[in-house]
Amino acid sequence: MPKMPTVNAKLTIPLTNEHYDIYRLKKDLENKKDSLKLAIVSDSVLLTINHDEHVQIGDNLDTDPTVDSTDGLISNDLKLRDSTTTTFSLGVLGPASIDALANTNVIIPAFSFPQRSKTVTFAKFTGATILNGSTIKTTVTNNTQVGFDTLMIVIIGQNSARIDSFMSVVTSLGDTDTRVKTFTSTTVVTTPFTVRVYGHSTGSGSSVLVDTSRSVSIKMVVDITGSSITGRFPSQVITRADSFKTSSNSVIDSGYISSGKLTLNFTKTIPVNATVLFTSEDFDSAGQSLTRSIRVTNSTAPVILLLNKWRVVPKDAAIGNQYLDYDYTYTTDSISATGTPQTMANGQGIKVRATLDTMKFSRLRATLAQEQVDLDRSAQSIDIKHLDSVQIKRAFFEIITDHRISFPMSLDVTITGKRLPNITKTAHIVADIPPYSTGVSQQDTIRTTNYDEVADLLSILPDSIIVTGMVFVGDDITSGVVNREDFINAQINLRAPLVFKLFGDSASNLVKTDPSKIDISENQKQKLYDRLKSISIRGKIRNHFPVPISVQFFIDSSKTDPPTEIRFYDSTSAVKFTYPYAPLLINKGVTNAGGIVTSAEELEINYELNQSEYQRIFDSRIDSVKASIYRGLKVKLLNTGGFVQVSSDDFIDVKTDLEFEFFIDEDIND
Repeated sequence: MPKMPTVNAKLTIPLTNEHYDIYRLKKDLENKKDSLKLAIVSDSVLLTINHDEHVQIGDNLDTDPTVDSTDGLISNDLKLRDSTTTTFSLGVLGPASIDALANTNVIIPAFSFPQRSKTVTFAKFTGATILNGSTIKTTVTNNTQVGFDTLMIVIIGQNSARIDSFMSVVTSLGDTDTRVKTFTSTTVVTTPFTVRVYGHSTGSGSSVLVDTSRSVSIKMVVDITGSSITGRFPSQVITRADSFKTSSNSVIDSGYISSGKLTLNFTKTIPVNATVLFTSEDFDSAGQSLTRSIRVTNSTAPVILLLNKWRVVPKDAAIGNQYLDYDYTYTTDSISATGTPQTMANGQGIKVRATLDTMKFSRLRATLAQEQVDLDRSAQSIDIKHLDSVQIKRAFFEIITDHRISFPMSLDVTITGKRLPNITKTAHIVADIPPYSTGVSQQDTIRTTNYDEVADLLSILPDSIIVTGMVFVGDDITSGVVNREDFINAQINLRAPLVFKLFGDSASNLVKTDPSKIDISENQKQKLYDRLKSISIRGKIRNHFPVPISVQFFIDSSKTDPPTEIRFYDSTSAVKFTYPYAPLLINKGVTNAGGIVTSAEELEINYELNQSEYQRIFDSRIDSVKASIYRGLKVKLLNTGGFVQVSSDDFIDVKTDLEFEFFIDEDIND
């Protein structure tokens, strides 16, 4: 079979895509991520709107009130067991000639007897609508001195409804015959029953002292599951399970409740009183589930269960509206043998209306789904007429946040400028706030990006500023803990970032990216290496800063995922690749007479790695390489011998790719 011809192909993987403006460098400095030495000369705070906005997060995370009404109605689950026995004596069954033999020693001859009937009642059972699976068990016992080779039993309910009929054979004294009928469809049964018997006797077979009072007994036992029962019925046990549906998409793992209550209201529609046992395993106190026994009558008052110091531990962990489960069992009073018969039926029962009020937590472990916490509306009078002399077209609003909350958050703030009598303009700030991890509190600076919007607001020279908005906590993914005292501090400034000064310190002005993984598997690395024709670094560096910069690229393997910055950049690994060994130099941007950059200096990169360079990284047969591949970048702002002016428009762009050229053959998919 001919082989597939080889063809050349290219694979491009991003190496760097970094954009540094003065705001990113300033933010890195504030969070102590890099060593940039920056002196701000004219990033002036024109106005502080909120000196220290304290947004309480933990104390505002709660569950909304929720109501659940469970009917607890009877639904084909009434139970009753009752029995009755009737007898037919030999004197009743036999003809008059048999009755005349009483107290004599003779052989009782065979005889036939016509239908005899008796009416029977039950102690508890008056009537019922019985369901599939209900049974009537009939036991015939021969206590007479004769045998019966044919004994027909017919059981008739009121209104001539046939309950059961069968033939029994009891041939000697003490014989029994049992018949169980299972009802296969819904049947209405009403007492009293009529029991009819007829048949034929084989006689005694030998001489006996005739006792015509001896009888055939017929015992009937009913086991009923019904939709309706009338009578002096025993205690009924009805169990129901239900749940509260929370209004939030957050998923609670556990929470210590600082305040909250559960109110139970009962409505009884059955003719007897009952005892209700309410239980929820989703609420816990010292290992005990929330349990309360309540006596329910026609005048039972609402029952309030205080949840303070309880812990909520939902068993349901589904994303979306979470459920808090509960169940209750009510046990009805029985009716005594002398009591008045009553009727219980489907549609009757005990209705429970459970209201779970707002629960607040002292500590909550959960996966939060953008829980909304409103900022307190704040307004302050201002005087910014002096802004006429400021280049306000580049002004912006800035929010400086400080928190120790382990959930990602998003901020949505509206800043409204108002000038009497009724002139208003607004600006918006929408931004994400990273979660706190460890160490010092998480600090971030957020600013508006729409300069025109801010300029429009300032153009009316407002005499007051109103701040409204909200914080959304959580992202549907991150699980963490929030305590009642957790908060986020925010300071809002109006700033005009006009000109900065930068120290010319080559030992300090260094920016390093976090190492990022190049996602190539061991199998892919080997296939690429075996078919490589070349590997190149291609891209462009643009320097819009008023100082020269140097750039170096790093590729290294690491079995630590991910490696720390120090471990990566200071690595002495034999497979570490640095390009170039002497950093690339890119001249400063083109400046005007005032020292402000007007256009960027650009450098095209087109470097082809030699075999020894790419072999160290991509040849999986080298044991030390059997780890993940990471890339990094160092950018250094070089010494200028003094201060330089940096405008808010300055930037550094480093955009490069790794380009693989390789051939494709028929074995590449093996």
